Order: sequence, then C-alpha cells, then structure tokens
Amino acid sequence: MKAIIVRDFTTGPRFETDFSTPTPTDNEALIHVTASSLSNRARSGAMGAHYSSNGKLPMIPGVDGIGTLVDGQKFTSSAKVVLPKKSLCQRATGYPFPPV
Repeated sequence: MKAIIVRDFTTGPRFETDFSTPTPTDNEALIHVTASSLSNRARSGAMGAHYSSNGKLPMIPGVDGIGTLVDGQKFTSSAKVVLPKKSLCQRATGYPFPPV
C-alpha cells in the first residue's frame, strides 16, 4: 500500500508505495483512507517528539482521518469509519461509526 513512513526520526517521513497492508483485529475493519489531516500532533509524532511516542520504527504518523470500508460484505461501501491512529496511508484499521 501507499503510505507516509518514518524510518528514522532524523531524516523525516518519506512516501512509499510498497508498505504492507495492516491486518485488522476482531473488532476492527480494513479501511480505504480518503482523507487525513496533517495536524501538529501528527507532525510531532513523525519527529518522535510527542509524549505518546514509543520510539518504535518504522511508523506511519497520523491520528485521525476518514475513509470507506474495504470489505463491502461486512458493511456498505459508504460506511463512515473512525481512524484512531496511523492515518497518513492508503489503508488503515479502524472502527465503523456508528458502531454496528
């Protein structure tokens, strides 16, 4: 998948086209991300400077976004979703909203 990836906090994020697609857990769904904000929180996370940063690399920065569910069998393709993390990418895991 396409994603903004941080592999080193000193060089900054890079656009990559071959990052592995995440696997959702039981209470998550795979989401095609259509928009994500480049907030100060996302920027400080990409630098490893935010207090919530665990320092693990590589990482996909971002804390919010919107998209549609990839799995049309489980929900309609136009279902709204909440992306709590890693939103600066093509696909992410998240929660349907409202909950089903």
